[in-house]
Amino acid sequence: GPEWVERAEQALTQVPLFSGLDGVVCREIVSQGRLQCVSRGAVVVTEGDAPKGLYLVLSGRLKVFLNDDAGREVVLTIEESGSAFGEISLLDEEPRSASVAAIEPCELVVIGKEALLDLLRQNPELSLAMIRSLAALVRRLSGNIRTLALKNIYSRLIHLLESRAQQEGDHRVIHERLTHQLMADMIGASREMVSRIMSDLSKGGYIETSRESICIKRRLPSGW
Repeated sequence: GPEWVERAEQALTQVPLFSGLDGVVCREIVSQGRLQCVSRGAVVVTEGDAPKGLYLVLSGRLKVFLNDDAGREVVLTIEESGSAFGEISLLDEEPRSASVAAIEPCELVVIGKEALLDLLRQNPELSLAMIRSLAALVRRLSGNIRTLALKNIYSRLIHLLESRAQQEGDHRVIHERLTHQLMADMIGASREMVSRIMSDLSKGGYIETSRESICIKRRLPSGW
């Protein structure tokens, strides 16, 4: 088969939803899929669209977002290599609940709705995994709502940085390209506000930023 099929089978085992399935079922799922290459900025899913299937991310990153009537954008989450999205609309057959756009060039495998529903009917383990996956999503979004409702902008930004950082020696590092605009859209703030806070944290020696990463060098102050 095409070169991407093997990578897709490998990626599928990284997705919590499918990680418990045996190789035969994974191959069957991927065999029903097709490769879609998208460029940076391309909108893959538009809120309100009819569901087409499940998307598996082979490479690149995408933002899942909502727009309000004034055109402002709130980013709900970032999907990256080894993750999947689109399962909610498959189950309730309602229109897509959010939009998804590529923030860098991406390779996606699109697995059709009917093929996936057949697999869910045949595999009770997969149905159970789907329920767990949705429960985790509800918890994550509840946490986001709590953060947006109860914390000021500085606290939200600190929460965002802390939650995405990984411990490396004495420091904590975020290994992803987070522009000030993207961070602002994720916490419901203006880009200018995020830039001011990030600048102050840099000057204070708390963080060191590059194009591809943010290093948290010491404990971030609780207030600004």
